[in-house]
Amino acid sequence: MSKFKDAIKAAKGGDVKKTSNKKSTSKEVKKSSNVEIKKSINVESEKEKMVGINIKVPESHRKHWRIEATKAGSTITSDIIEALTEKYGTP
Repeated sequence: MSKFKDAIKAAKGGDVKKTSNKKSTSKEVKKSSNVEIKKSINVESEKEKMVGINIKVPESHRKHWRIEATKAGSTITSDIIEALTEKYGTP
């Protein structure tokens, strides 16, 4: 297992066991976060074409941010959208 996967597993508190009281998997967290992103976009924006934004950051920063976002039950994408919306607002 990679160091990154180990770090995420440790952040989640160990192995995710498949029981009735199971922890959220990364896919469930991502799906939940994507739903929140769509809810935060107003009705006019939902009709707009979605585009990508690419930025170059040090790999260590990205790994750290992804781990922290996972711990918080979020995604880097939703956190970036939140930060940019807070700073610049919406059109």
